[in-house]
Amino acid sequence: MATAVLMPQVGENIETAIITAWMKRAKDSVAQGEVVCTVEAEKVTLEVEAPASGVMLKLLYKEGEDAPVLKPIAYIGQPGESLP
Repeated sequence: MATAVLMPQVGENIETAIITAWMKRAKDSVAQGEVVCTVEAEKVTLEVEAPASGVMLKLLYKEGEDAPVLKPIAYIGQPGESLP
């Protein structure tokens, strides 16, 4: 089953954050704990780490887009694996 990469909670009462840069693209290999992107909200920048090892199956947002906190921004799994 594919593992969701979630937008982290970047502060109290902050509902969205901007994806500033993707370090991985679709079909890239990913190791658990590896930084896959950076996000920013209200002058705070955070690195988002991969929650699992595998292949980056799909990026749900482009660089510069707002994404809701605690929701999936990408999926990691095995090649050909279906997404939820």
